[in-house]
Amino acid sequence: MLRLLLLLLMIPATARAQAQPEPASQIEALITEAEARELHLEPGWLKLIHYRETLVGWKSDADGTDFFLADRGRVDPHAELEATLRGFARLPTEEELRGNVERVNEEGTLPPLPHPVCRFPARLYWLSTQLELTPEHLAVQSCPKFSEYLTLMEPTGASLVFSSYHLENPASTFGHTLIRVHRRSDASGTARPALIDHGVNFGAVVGDEKGLRYIVKGL
Repeated sequence: MLRLLLLLLMIPATARAQAQPEPASQIEALITEAEARELHLEPGWLKLIHYRETLVGWKSDADGTDFFLADRGRVDPHAELEATLRGFARLPTEEELRGNVERVNEEGTLPPLPHPVCRFPARLYWLSTQLELTPEHLAVQSCPKFSEYLTLMEPTGASLVFSSYHLENPASTFGHTLIRVHRRSDASGTARPALIDHGVNFGAVVGDEKGLRYIVKGL
């Protein structure tokens, strides 16, 4: 998380209209390295995009078009990873800079989409751990909305919480485990109520395993 915060917050929180990303050749070098190492098949990337292997290839459980940057991103992990790297280096559009463009669908008006750097912070973090991806490669150097979220969240630590279990049902044991993100005390030093802390749930991918292998994969 610290590396992600450094990437997004080390520069003052104002998007630069004329930000200068690294030359395209340097982005191409990162893409070439990712291809050579087949990063699109790494478990971390597959989990980030919610891919699962089917009889005819990969398919993401996410079905919203806004979740993908590549036209075939839902079924092509390689294309989505390449489009993500190119998206990070793409100069922001006027709409992304203004942040007030109306997007309308059958459900009504939707908020504007941010630049990929701010839209996919988890992808940015993961790719920065795999490649020499630095702030100089990014066309947008700050994410005000993300910074605002972290300010409101005020994280100071985290705890692993095991709330309850039923011994005869291992799924209950795993399903009732979560991470609690502790929030900072208020200005007077009074601790905030634990009930308003943020919680992070997770699910284990165990496939069709049973018995001991199920428990090991769950853990």
